[in-house]
Amino acid sequence: MSNYKVGNIFVLKGMKHGKEFQSYAFNYKMKCRITGQYPDKYSRMTNQNKSELEAKRQDLINSLDSYNQLYAEGKFESVADMAIEARKMAVGRKVNGISERTKDNDVRHIKLHLNPFFGQKPVRDITTGDVNLFVNHLADKNKSKKLILHCLSTLNMVFKYAIDKGFIVNNPNNSNSRIQVRGEENQRGGYSEADITKLLRVRTTLYMECFINLATFTGLSANELQGLKWSDVDFDNNQLFVVRTVDNKGNEQKTKTSFRKRVLGLPSEFMHKLKTFFKFYGNGQFGDRLNDPIFPSKESINDGYNRKPFCQDQMRRILRIICKNAGVEYHGIGGFRKYFNTSLIALVPPHIRKARMGHSKLSNTAETNYTLVDLEQARSSSEADELYRKLT
Repeated sequence: MSNYKVGNIFVLKGMKHGKEFQSYAFNYKMKCRITGQYPDKYSRMTNQNKSELEAKRQDLINSLDSYNQLYAEGKFESVADMAIEARKMAVGRKVNGISERTKDNDVRHIKLHLNPFFGQKPVRDITTGDVNLFVNHLADKNKSKKLILHCLSTLNMVFKYAIDKGFIVNNPNNSNSRIQVRGEENQRGGYSEADITKLLRVRTTLYMECFINLATFTGLSANELQGLKWSDVDFDNNQLFVVRTVDNKGNEQKTKTSFRKRVLGLPSEFMHKLKTFFKFYGNGQFGDRLNDPIFPSKESINDGYNRKPFCQDQMRRILRIICKNAGVEYHGIGGFRKYFNTSLIALVPPHIRKARMGHSKLSNTAETNYTLVDLEQARSSSEADELYRKLT
């Protein structure tokens, strides 16, 4: 059964700039996948060259036939592709919008985990039992709880799209009979106090020395470290303003929640080193590089006009070498954030720790109501100074 109508080519005649003209056209329309009804008006395609228009008409028919076949089969892989195309339209939208990073994560989960498992199976035939098998499949491959939950979130997005477009009626991922995901949130640990001491003392460049210090004493995520600019540093008050992140494609984004936008105190002794680093990369003139990333990429570091933030893959390779030289097990860029979070437990109350970390999920309601005193304490460099003296 066809879900489209494509008319024959006809001649269009008219006047343009006082002269007669002739072109060719055909009309077409497609059924709405949700209502199953045709729209009231046809769409039209025109061209002054009849043979070119014939080719375009045939291409349109072929693509619509192919789409009809995919729709009729309703294979998971095809439905997931359609869902991602719809997802792309939501990127940056103010209402019900998503970030570029969220879309990229969905694409990665579908490509690496969902398609290999569900790909050729019609989405209407997928049951809650299949979803349970998928969860066990990832668990058997020693995937972390965090990854499994992210994959289920993407799977849920595909099923919701399938419901909207009439492929299925119920979401098999929402059933009460779906097994609960158990296990550790994240199997990769953080650096220990002994690890940090070794990393702070290992011989390396001023660039990497400042990177390790800043990552250790702020607990910033890799994307937040990428987003740092010299204009975010207050050298007079020993503070750092966290206001943006950088996504996987190098695009700047504002911090995703008000909790992540914060002011952090920095160790006063480290500020002298950071100021030296600023002068070195700012050509000796304060103010020249305020809009530059604090940690530019290797390729753009000598660019006088267009410096870009570091690449995470490149930074990980450098960190692996430094960890090897220091005799420390590699825990990634995120290992510094985990160390900082753990260290704060003994230094500050839970609500101050979570304010510094930029966490939005708090253990109880009382902790969500920050006072001005709480925020000032979160901005203080006292615990950062204490950590710095302890480790260096």
